[in-house]
Amino acid sequence: MHILQLCPRVPFPPHDGGAIAMYDVAAGLARAGHQVTVLAANTPKHQQSAEVLSHLPRVRLLTVPVDTRLNPVKALKNLFLGNLPYNVERFVSQQMVAELTQLLRTERFDVVQVEGTFVAWYVDVIRAEAPTCRWCYALIMWSIPSGRCWLSGSAILLKPCICTIWPMG
Repeated sequence: MHILQLCPRVPFPPHDGGAIAMYDVAAGLARAGHQVTVLAANTPKHQQSAEVLSHLPRVRLLTVPVDTRLNPVKALKNLFLGNLPYNVERFVSQQMVAELTQLLRTERFDVVQVEGTFVAWYVDVIRAEAPTCRWCYALIMWSIPSGRCWLSGSAILLKPCICTIWPMG
């Protein structure tokens, strides 16, 4: 399968919970024989080279610069006029929309894995550009044994996913 993993940051180095989970998902899917394309926001706090995942076979990393730095004026404007929480709005990027749209129009993905609430906003782009693609949204994905996706009980399935869901509790 060809899997697109949409990440709110580059999942490297795997030294904190979010990075470890996203990195392990990509590495585990690749070990299971799948082709993985990681599309990640390259934020100022977690800035990385586009080559940092080149050691993982069958994993391709594409990065989009997204300025997620706190801005008091934007935060105040969001408080009165925003439709999204400010913490999510900081990850909304027209450049990310353009890159995601281009990928979905030019490549065939069997599954799109949306990694968390900060990139959940892009689900509308996925629906519009790849209506037949299966996708799932998970807050935490624990491991990928035998090609099965093991998700926490807090995972939300937004559309039938080809993954088997095993509650962790």
